[in-house]
Amino acid sequence: MRGDMTHGKGSAATVAGALAALALAACGGSGGTPTPPPSGAAPSAASSASGGGLAVRGAVFSCDIKPGTGLLAGATPKPGRVVASTAEIESATGLPVSQSVDISEVAGLTACRYQVGNGQIDVTILEDPSAARAEINRTRSQSLALDDRGCNGCSITGFTALPELGPDGYTATRDDNPVYGAISGGVYFEVDGIGLKTVRLERLALVIAANLGGGSSPSLPALPTPTPS
Repeated sequence: MRGDMTHGKGSAATVAGALAALALAACGGSGGTPTPPPSGAAPSAASSASGGGLAVRGAVFSCDIKPGTGLLAGATPKPGRVVASTAEIESATGLPVSQSVDISEVAGLTACRYQVGNGQIDVTILEDPSAARAEINRTRSQSLALDDRGCNGCSITGFTALPELGPDGYTATRDDNPVYGAISGGVYFEVDGIGLKTVRLERLALVIAANLGGGSSPSLPALPTPTPS
């Protein structure tokens, strides 16, 4: 599900420029890089087939599209539950959201992409709670991030338990960038980013886990000294 221009290593400036130009690109195989449908559009047959068995569940979750920052003209949130508002993303990361887009492409997953400061954050949610346990086990056994279910040749490494996110919480690394995931409130979600300090992503993951689990506001680690990333 990854865009080639926004998934690999590179400077924050490169990330920001690539996101503005190609944030809608998705990771494809040898057939090239497809473009996701507009927000709210149904996945194509090809996209559904690439989901590795994930079921289509309809509009279960949604991305919060910040007014004036959607990459698609007139983009608005589709129906569904928002696990983190753009205001919460800005508060958790300590940085402004300047671009926001629904990049959902693989059937059974809702994927949201935000340009935050000079970096990028992806929030991916598994739409079927009954599949949460099987899919988090698949992430571990196949070293395949949840938001890479439709990507050929992608992998994550260095799984480490993160109890702060709950009994299923973990952190891992992909291309030197952090990945956070957990099951909270029965929902499997994942947060990852490029060009941002790790603590900013961890804070957002903690906020999402609390939102899904219905708990009180979590105790968050301190933000780093303000920098572009």
